[in-house]
Amino acid sequence: MLSRTGTAGEAAARAQQTSSELTLECLVKGYGIPLGRLVALEDMGIIREVDADRFHCDDEDRLIIVAAAIQLGFTLRELRELMDLYAEASPARRALPSFMKLLASYQRLMAWREPDSGVTAQPPAGRQRRPFRARDFRPGVVRKDKPA
Repeated sequence: MLSRTGTAGEAAARAQQTSSELTLECLVKGYGIPLGRLVALEDMGIIREVDADRFHCDDEDRLIIVAAAIQLGFTLRELRELMDLYAEASPARRALPSFMKLLASYQRLMAWREPDSGVTAQPPAGRQRRPFRARDFRPGVVRKDKPA
């Protein structure tokens, strides 16, 4: 963990330790990311293309969080909002378990109850999927300490 007196060189060394190279197959099959979302992940800076079927990832935690959010059906706007929330979080709160808990709470919020008959029914018209709103989860993730 970097201290407040950490240098830019130390930050670059830490980033290099967590960076990895991934194949297209690993992203699609391993992480479950649809091919159509790869361009958006490049735009958000989560991955960058090395060549036709290899990608570089500087922060694998971000990739795991986004992959989980994609599996939950997040839209591109919601993914960007989630990554903005990640960027605003303090390093201690940026840990992967914190964000996976956030996604789990979102998943519980969106879970549909199955009828007692065991037949899966469509949700009522008024009970559609609610969009992810970072502001609903922000207090638990982003520190609100005021500078002294």
